[in-house]
Amino acid sequence: GQGALGIEIRAGDERVERLLAPLHDRNTASCVGSERALLAALGGGCQTPIGAYARLLPDGEIHLSGLVASPDGKRLIRGEARGQVPEEVGRRLATDLLDRGGRALLASIP
Repeated sequence: GQGALGIEIRAGDERVERLLAPLHDRNTASCVGSERALLAALGGGCQTPIGAYARLLPDGEIHLSGLVASPDGKRLIRGEARGQVPEEVGRRLATDLLDRGGRALLASIP
């Protein structure tokens, strides 16, 4: 699995940015970027039953798995997407999930 840590610093604070640079992991950032793009494209929030998990494949591609669920978990729409550009992978999977019933499922959530 993966974990992601976010650190917020003052805008323009180059000294602190340089100090923190060794903590930045490009692979994790790519995976998180695709997951966030999926959630954003689906309008996901803290109360929305959406799942996303990305991993980097040996060939450098991102493999993103995602789902949209009914609040009771009885209906699931799952999908997967692969690609090189994190945001494109997330948006592509979101479009697929929405087109296969996710739009109606999300619209039914109060």
